[in-house]
Amino acid sequence: MATEHKSYDDPIYTARHCTIVPCVAGTAGTVAAKFPAFTAMRIKGITASVDTAGTNTAAAYTISKGTTSVAALTMGTNAAATALTNCLSADIELTAGQYITLTRIATNGGTMAATVAIEWHLEPLTTVTK
Repeated sequence: MATEHKSYDDPIYTARHCTIVPCVAGTAGTVAAKFPAFTAMRIKGITASVDTAGTNTAAAYTISKGTTSVAALTMGTNAAATALTNCLSADIELTAGQYITLTRIATNGGTMAATVAIEWHLEPLTTVTK
């Protein structure tokens, strides 16, 4: 693999990318998914679609950068195929090696499942591995 810098206006920096992350049902209080940064990037939005409803109106994922909570994605008892809007109030900046986690909160009953879309873009002039 090689690393390279591209020009500031290269589409790899100006386009937004989306990664789909499945968050299957599991034990409350455990990590449902992780999204790692392979280089400097900025997370612009996190949305979801309910796959399986939670058993509690407070069913949610806590979104953390490292050990710091930065947002919550509340699913509640919404029916399957319900789309949820962006839960971020501010962009999340990540450097290479950092990550965000989606953790099931303790009140979700362990049944909640969702497909989460993470929208991101690379920071301009960061090193890209190809």
